[in-house]
Amino acid sequence: MSSAVAAFKEVSAAIDARINIKHVHRRLQIAARLLIVGTFIDDALRVLGEYRGQMLTMRHVGWGASIGIEHTASHVLPGAFIAIQSVGVALILSGIQPQVGCVALSLWAFVHPFLYSQQRNLEFVLKSVTIIGGLLILLSSERKIAKAKASAQHRGEEEAALIESSPAEMDEAAKEEKAVKDRLLIVGRCALSAVFVYYVVKMINELVTELLKTNKEMKDPLVADVMHGTLIVLLM
Repeated sequence: MSSAVAAFKEVSAAIDARINIKHVHRRLQIAARLLIVGTFIDDALRVLGEYRGQMLTMRHVGWGASIGIEHTASHVLPGAFIAIQSVGVALILSGIQPQVGCVALSLWAFVHPFLYSQQRNLEFVLKSVTIIGGLLILLSSERKIAKAKASAQHRGEEEAALIESSPAEMDEAAKEEKAVKDRLLIVGRCALSAVFVYYVVKMINELVTELLKTNKEMKDPLVADVMHGTLIVLLM
């Protein structure tokens, strides 16, 4: 047993010696950012590749028709969609202003269903909510990273400020920052799961409906309710 533990420690030490954890962490951060903003990259490229179709969609939705600029709006809006998403993605991936990028893309995801007149399409809306959830989680992480960088760069100034500040003020600032981060994480996690919960419930309803159609003995409302509850527990 001791030889196995020693061998494991040797292997771990060899891996640690060859792999730079900081580099791995940075690569994981880049990969996470790419996964989150990938949908915006895809959408911007799709709009660019189908620009004429997007123009027709904007005309069909009727943007600008009430004030007589329908033709202009249909030409300009797709370009604005590409620009907003491209700038937001660039701000996040480049690390220049990732928090601004997260907020910009969150606002875009929020208005996206309304721009395409899909606000009554529950599935479409929940997809946007899920995307916003991922961006809020990323925003929370970026706030933490920014705070750590600021602390490292201005350690001397912060130490002087800490000397002048009272313990109560320090505790209050720390609590406020933690509260903001916790709220972002909670809202982000709830929003992130929205579309998945929708698909689970939808699948359960379809499954129960199919079972009730094929089995007459299961048409009792109580049986149907029990089946719904059981399937929700199993699939969640």
